[in-house]
Amino acid sequence: MNKSKLALTIIVALGAVWTGGAWFTGKTAEAEYKTQVENLNKQLTSAKSAVAFSVKIENVRFDRGLFSSEMSYDILIESTQDKTQTWRLPFAGTLYHGPLPLNLVRQFDFSPAVFSSHSQLIKNELTTPWFDYTKEQNPITADISLNYMQEFDAALNLAAGDIKLEDIAVNWSNAFIKYAATPKKQGEFNYRYDAAKLTLTDKALADIKLADKAETQSDLSAIDIELQNLDGLMQIIPATNDITTGLYKGKIENLTYTYHFADNKKTANTIYFNNFNYDYAANENEGMLNYDIHNRADSLKINDKNLGGVQLDLQANHLPTNLVAQLIHGIKRQADEKEINEILLKILENQPHFRISPLALQNTAGKFTGNFNIELAHADFANALKKGNVLSLFKQFSLNIDTDKPALVEFLSTLQQLSGVAKEKADGYAQQQVDQIANTLKKQNVIVEEGGSAKFNLAIVNDKLMLNGNEIPEEYIGLMLFGLMMQSK
Repeated sequence: MNKSKLALTIIVALGAVWTGGAWFTGKTAEAEYKTQVENLNKQLTSAKSAVAFSVKIENVRFDRGLFSSEMSYDILIESTQDKTQTWRLPFAGTLYHGPLPLNLVRQFDFSPAVFSSHSQLIKNELTTPWFDYTKEQNPITADISLNYMQEFDAALNLAAGDIKLEDIAVNWSNAFIKYAATPKKQGEFNYRYDAAKLTLTDKALADIKLADKAETQSDLSAIDIELQNLDGLMQIIPATNDITTGLYKGKIENLTYTYHFADNKKTANTIYFNNFNYDYAANENEGMLNYDIHNRADSLKINDKNLGGVQLDLQANHLPTNLVAQLIHGIKRQADEKEINEILLKILENQPHFRISPLALQNTAGKFTGNFNIELAHADFANALKKGNVLSLFKQFSLNIDTDKPALVEFLSTLQQLSGVAKEKADGYAQQQVDQIANTLKKQNVIVEEGGSAKFNLAIVNDKLMLNGNEIPEEYIGLMLFGLMMQSK
């Protein structure tokens, strides 16, 4: 047999194997697709309390061919707050059979796979507005694949769009949401937005205004929330009582809040974060929730005045899951203050542990750092005060503040400038205030000074409350707390 005939024979044989393999794996691909959709639906169900919407893939159907199957399905989206807000989005596309799905081969990707699919939103009477929002581009396309290592990948691509409703306006650039899972690794979502803007007016501001001061309720006319270059990750772990746990982290290059007022004489107020990083972790262990939260921004600006870089890291541990769920539901249904306080007291009776480490602000003149650590031993406040044994309330307690005085001067000066004070005058006022307060607190042994910094250290050490290394008699603590309670009344 000459070389040409041998090559032709090999090609024909490979083609036969590929054709037979694709035909044989068609049924397997469809079955695996449905299995992976069921697994994805479980993850989406876990996410609904975090995003206020439930999302589910339904009605998966196939029309099998030799190398591929025509497919269709629906994505059902329902608001968890308002059951009247429901959207059923129909999709159609192609499921390409393994072992070498044709759509991957066309891209010169010869990686063996059980299946690979591409689908997109169908335009009909209900979805036409979505196509209007995206100027006739298909609003949503989906790509899904599964290889023989059971590594599952799904990508939802969103076209740029613009929505304007009565009291809400939203526009966004191209974006994607990806989901990946393996047999050994918890599934996780990755998402990316190049840019997005949300504007709230009128009725959409109602909930915000309820929490605002009475004099500003009728004055606030709109809020703009803008972000640029958002990259995020979400890993959801189901917990009991509709509490969402897992990992949420990401970075936003620019995040801006702009507050507009009905009075045209008032200048809009802007809060701007540059390189905002967030990292939130929540887990449940034996009926107790533990939260670990990290926030950081390279700079915080208010109306173009730079306050400096900010950092807030905090932990909340040993919180009963059922009581946290009761608290959340109570707040949602606007329970009365007495009920909310009773739930909070029950949470405290379970000996929670709270930490802020650190709260930090760094500007061009230096740094301010605060750390707070408190773990309760019990919550019988009245009995502790009555017996004069206030320190018995705590397993741990400490409050530490360390600030560079020049940093504090710059911070106070910036606040003055935000009120319209000229920089030179603001600098002088801030320096005077810092010097005066520092001298007073130093004479009272509340702070100690080391060079250009001031330090405050309050902690329970060996069952004694120590302030900067000096013991504070417990009777003084009781009198101070009693005075604070009377003042609050």
